[in-house]
Amino acid sequence: MKKLTPLALAISLASGAAFAGTENIADVDQNGDGNTATIDQAVSSQDNDAYIEQDGARNESSITQSNTATALATSMQDGEDNTAEITQKTQTAGSSADINTIGNGNAATITQETYNGDALASIEQLGDGSQATIEQNNGDQAISSIYQEGNGNSATIDNYISDFANASIEQTSGNSNTALIDQHNSDGTTAEIRQGLGDANDASIKQNTGSYMYGPEGTFASVDQEGNANIALIEQGNLANVATIEQYGDANMATINQNASDDSEATIVQLDASNTATVTQSGTQQSAFIEQEVEGNSATVTQNDNNNIAEVYQSGTTNTATVDQSNADNYAEVDQDGNENTATIDQTASIAGTASATVNSGNNNTATITQSGLENDAAIVNYGSGANADITQTGESNEAWGGTWGTDTMLTITQTGDNNYAYGDSSSNLSDVDISQLGNENSANVESWWGEQNDIDVVQQGNNLTATVYSNGDFNQVSVNQFESSNQASVNQYGNGNVATITQGQL
Repeated sequence: MKKLTPLALAISLASGAAFAGTENIADVDQNGDGNTATIDQAVSSQDNDAYIEQDGARNESSITQSNTATALATSMQDGEDNTAEITQKTQTAGSSADINTIGNGNAATITQETYNGDALASIEQLGDGSQATIEQNNGDQAISSIYQEGNGNSATIDNYISDFANASIEQTSGNSNTALIDQHNSDGTTAEIRQGLGDANDASIKQNTGSYMYGPEGTFASVDQEGNANIALIEQGNLANVATIEQYGDANMATINQNASDDSEATIVQLDASNTATVTQSGTQQSAFIEQEVEGNSATVTQNDNNNIAEVYQSGTTNTATVDQSNADNYAEVDQDGNENTATIDQTASIAGTASATVNSGNNNTATITQSGLENDAAIVNYGSGANADITQTGESNEAWGGTWGTDTMLTITQTGDNNYAYGDSSSNLSDVDISQLGNENSANVESWWGEQNDIDVVQQGNNLTATVYSNGDFNQVSVNQFESSNQASVNQYGNGNVATITQGQL
């Protein structure tokens, strides 16, 4: 019987299993009571290192390396009742795994199986009762790292086919946080999650391209959260997408879905509490940006087809913004710095550029822009309170600009023809401005200056029509109807209680 060296005897007694091929090194150091360590290095192994050190009591650690090429595995546990497990199987190539736990009751698992490529995985947990899991299956050039400092945190990374994957999770100075990165079929993905200075945050990044192609495959996703009870979700299913979520506050929720898009960008930034933001992108070369700086806001951006741009800025409280772009080459912007405002932009035009801008700076205002025609421009500015402004463009190459300045004002602009221009200004309290352009090449400038409870209606149907209306007093009424071509109408009322009606031509 061959006599065992002191080192081999220590390993055999402590682990119960230690198998080695050529040039393998295994080391176990346990200082506390009731610890268990297992090292298994077997089957065509090459240049392997395995190291376990447990200073506390009742810790468990297991390292298994098979067909491991140049693999290195290290596990260190300082506290008590910790569990660590490293498995590097079948041709692990240049893989390396590291687990470092100092607190109590932590659980960590690293599994790098099959070919593994240049895979590297590292887990460090300094608090108590945390869980961390890394799995890199085929490996390729995957690098994953988990770092947790608080208590009761959970972090999971899954790199399936791996390709060029790079995943990193960092959770610091917080408790009961959850982070998940799933890179599944992988391709050229990169993902990062950072959660610090807060408790009960939840962040998930799911990337699943699976194209198995070469070229511009780079997909990047990042989540950064500070505060409490925030939720962030990013889903990416195709190539060359970039998604970023930043939340600094409490009880915020952000979702970016890029499952059906290519070469698109989406960013959500929420700086206060109880904000909700959602971006959904399909098609190619989409761009969406949402920033909400104060509490209780909600923003939704939906982009289909190609080459759409949407931007939402909300710095007031309890505002709602919705942008829906269902065809190509649209631009939409919403900017609200008041409170309890609602802005909606719906763009369904195809193959031609349209542009919209909505600004609500007062309180309890509503702004709606609907564009189903081609190459339309529209803008609404609400500076008062309780205003309702609506622009609808179903024709082509129209321009519509509207503003409300008083309290409880109404502005409506409808353009169903082509090459029309309309400017509507409902400036004072309880005023109502209505402009309808049914024909082509119409021009209307309608203003309700300073007066209150004015009612102005303009309807134009023919060609080359021009209407200009000014009303400066109170309780004025104006109605202009032009149905045929080459008409002009101008109404100016500066006093109170005036009534003016102009009708030219017939239908």
